[in-house]
Amino acid sequence: MLLLFVPLKIFIRANSQNRENNVFISGVFLTLGYASFGMVNILLGDTYMNGFYVFFLAIFLLLTNKSKTVIEA
Repeated sequence: MLLLFVPLKIFIRANSQNRENNVFISGVFLTLGYASFGMVNILLGDTYMNGFYVFFLAIFLLLTNKSKTVIEA
């Protein structure tokens, strides 16, 4: 469960600091969608869904980190 809610917290905190970038909301929706899908599917066991989540999570976290670096500079 920690793997689901740590990225959610990162995206929500980043969104509160920069409301102009939509990638944070996309990250929140990705995390919440994956968690809700996992509750109704075979508890987070679908390989393709896990790959989809990890791929887009990596992209959104990279963009979040890049955006934070630009804001701090």
